[in-house]
Amino acid sequence: MGRAEILFGVFLMILSVVIYTLTFQFPKQTLAFSPKIFPSFVSACLFVISGKKTHSAASIFMYELAVHTNAFFVGEPDACGADLFSDSRSAGNLPNSGFPLWIASLQFTRRFPVNNSEYIMPHFPAPFSSHDYFAGIDPAMDLILNGELRTVPEFAADKGAEEALLYYQQLKEKYKDIHWWNAFNPEILESNVNRKGYALMQNGDLNSAFQVFTLNTMLFPDSFNVWDSLGECYYNMKKFNLSLQYYKKSIKLNPDNENGKQMIERIKEEQKKK
Repeated sequence: MGRAEILFGVFLMILSVVIYTLTFQFPKQTLAFSPKIFPSFVSACLFVISGKKTHSAASIFMYELAVHTNAFFVGEPDACGADLFSDSRSAGNLPNSGFPLWIASLQFTRRFPVNNSEYIMPHFPAPFSSHDYFAGIDPAMDLILNGELRTVPEFAADKGAEEALLYYQQLKEKYKDIHWWNAFNPEILESNVNRKGYALMQNGDLNSAFQVFTLNTMLFPDSFNVWDSLGECYYNMKKFNLSLQYYKKSIKLNPDNENGKQMIERIKEEQKKK
C-alpha cells in the first residue's frame, strides 16, 4: 500500500467517524434531505457510489458502511471484491532483474452482508460507459437525484403487495440486460424481502410487514419459509385462524419445518384461552 493509499485510508477513517456521528448520534430529522432534491420515500441517510475504480481501502470502507449504516449503494460492483491483500512491505529485490519485491502482510476476506456476494453489489445499477464520460454524464448521480430508488420490499411496505409486484416486473424488464446485477436472483430476493418484513415487524409496523410478507408469497409461492413468515405476522396481529392456516401451508411444503409445528401448538393454546 503506497503513501497515497495510506492517506486515503486515513481520510476514510475520519469520514467514518463523521458518518457514525450523523447516523447514530443525531435525530433522524437532522439527516433528512430536502424533498426538492430527494423524494420523501428515500429512507437511506447516505448514498454511496461505487464503480470499476473502487478498490483497496475504499472497498473495505464500503463493507463497513454496509454493516454499520443504512447506506444505499448505487453504480457498479467494486473492483477488488471481498478477498484482497494489502499493506505491502518491501522484501528486497529480485536477484537477476533487480526489480523490487513487495509482499502483502494483510488479507481481508469479507462478504457483502446484504447477499453474501463476493463483490459489493449496488442496490440499483448505474453502469458508467465511455460515452457517459465524454458526454459529461454521471448515471449514478442522475439516478440518485431523479430516479425511483425504492427496492421492491420498500415499495411493498409503502404501496402494498399488489403494486409492488407490478413494480418488480417493471424493474426486471428495465434492468434485464445488466447481467451482473443479482438483486432479482430468486434466493437473494426472497431473503431480502423476508428481512425487510421482519425489520418492520420488529419495529411494530405490522401492517407494512404484512404487505411485504404477502409480496413474498406472491413471488415465491412454493417456498415454505415465506408462508411461515406470513403466519408469524398474522400471529403477532392476533389473527390466529389465519396464522394457523399459513403455518399449516408452510408445513405442507416442508414437513420438517419444526418452527411451524411449534407455532401451531402455540396457536392452539391461544385459541383455548378464548
